[in-house]
Amino acid sequence: MGTISKELFLDSRIGELVELPRCGTALELPWVYDGVAEDICALEKSGKVEVIARQVQQVQGEPLITHLAFRRLL
Repeated sequence: MGTISKELFLDSRIGELVELPRCGTALELPWVYDGVAEDICALEKSGKVEVIARQVQQVQGEPLITHLAFRRLL
């Protein structure tokens, strides 16, 4: 897990709905956002978060996650 995704996870409270930020953050670039979103999705597989919303769009011919919202479970 990368530093940004780890910070987002640890800074959230249990049960809190968190939307990954975009503009004006390190996640402004689509590939960085996708990487962090993939890290958060991996946390769902381990039961630490529940992904509430996930949107994928083609960016330069590549499917990337462009929106993600999650709820921390643990």
